Amino acid sequence: GVRGFLEANLPKGTHIPKNYRWGRLPFGWRPAPFFALRMFARGVEITRGDPHHLPTKPNEKRNPYSWSKVVLNLPGSKEYNPSLPRVMKIQSGEGKDTRYAAECITYFDDGRVFADSDNKCKFATRKVCSGLGRLGNQDATRKRRAEGKRPGAWSGACIYTDHGLPRAFIPQEKWDRLKKDMAWILKLSRAGEDMPRTEFRRRRGFLVHGCSIYDWMPPTSSTFISPMTVGGRTETRTDGGLVVPWDRAMMCS
Repeated sequence: GVRGFLEANLPKGTHIPKNYRWGRLPFGWRPAPFFALRMFARGVEITRGDPHHLPTKPNEKRNPYSWSKVVLNLPGSKEYNPSLPRVMKIQSGEGKDTRYAAECITYFDDGRVFADSDNKCKFATRKVCSGLGRLGNQDATRKRRAEGKRPGAWSGACIYTDHGLPRAFIPQEKWDRLKKDMAWILKLSRAGEDMPRTEFRRRRGFLVHGCSIYDWMPPTSSTFISPMTVGGRTETRTDGGLVVPWDRAMMCS
């Protein structure tokens, strides 16, 4: 977690010893993920700095996360451009000379930095990583990827910007597995055969994960899966919420 700093207004000459230690949240403790991610999110906000920062010293670089105005690019508006983000933080310039503010998106304890140039992306990455390190969060630099328009898979999706319009899709190996799972479900359903509960739940979960990347797939997948949904929560749980083994639930039904 992020270390806390306590500053007290004490008279001169007053000495209070301070002891610092690394605190580790117990593994398996139910609130541990919440506490860890809450402090991590606060640390990211601190490292971004002042969003309206302007250089005041010679050779001082502007905060890559700062912006002067926010422009909305919403579908249905006259100026809507599908190749641009829905919400844009503008630093300076207009038209082709527009400079955008950098952005850091986090997924649990992993993050990705976006910027309109390689140098700004490097500077923004260094700023957030060094700031988190100063607050006590360790940065695994060995896991860092080089800047580019095809950075690879992250958070279950690949997002490429080298063809003008941003593209989001899943890796090819996941797509192949998704088609195999769909073919397996269709084969057993058309033949009228029973589906192993554990195997079906595993394949259904991966189907939901794969469809989350594409906007047009969730309605289709929900229509396809809902009629074959196996055992809701009320079917295999007691009134107190305890899980009941499947064979026992079938005997009691």
